[in-house]
Amino acid sequence: MTTTFPPPGRYARTALPVRRFSVAEYHRMIADGYFASDERFELLEGLIVEKMSKNPPHESVVAKARRLLDRRLPPGWHVRVQSTLTTSDSEPEPDLAIVPGDELDYFGRHPGPADVALVVEVADSTLHDDLTVKFRIYANAGVALYWVINIPERQVHVYQGPSGPTASPGFATPAVFVSGQAVPHSVGGTPVDPVPVNEFFGKV
Repeated sequence: MTTTFPPPGRYARTALPVRRFSVAEYHRMIADGYFASDERFELLEGLIVEKMSKNPPHESVVAKARRLLDRRLPPGWHVRVQSTLTTSDSEPEPDLAIVPGDELDYFGRHPGPADVALVVEVADSTLHDDLTVKFRIYANAGVALYWVINIPERQVHVYQGPSGPTASPGFATPAVFVSGQAVPHSVGGTPVDPVPVNEFFGKV
């Protein structure tokens, strides 16, 4: 069997010296108006990275995945959409995240890794970054469950058992679910109905 890998991503390590920013410094830059209102960035491992433009397949699958997850939530949980998650050195904005409580519980802060039951990235043009950079960030932060909905290959990559901070962060139990299979998961220890992979993509 031949294993294929996504092409090199736009986020790459460089031999040139770079200035890495702390989460606190990033917050101050936002508060001081360093970024225009129509600019969208993420802090990834101390680097300020411009977010990719959204295309129709990405937006459609994000909306569909949100609806599928919403239907399965136990009481006391909700889905955040493209909202910030704060880790020790990063502030990614995952496409979806399941967190406990009411929306206004996060009025004064962003949720952290300990809050989230599931983080989801929907990947089309960002597939390489989601399987490498975001994978590393979420594993390092201790995110318990990470999904990458892979639009090009109509698959869902599922990662559990984060390593936490190590030299090479990763997840102990990776899996890939394909057409005809359903993705099992639980929310706050409560098992919920598995999500059929085909439902993320419909007939398109």
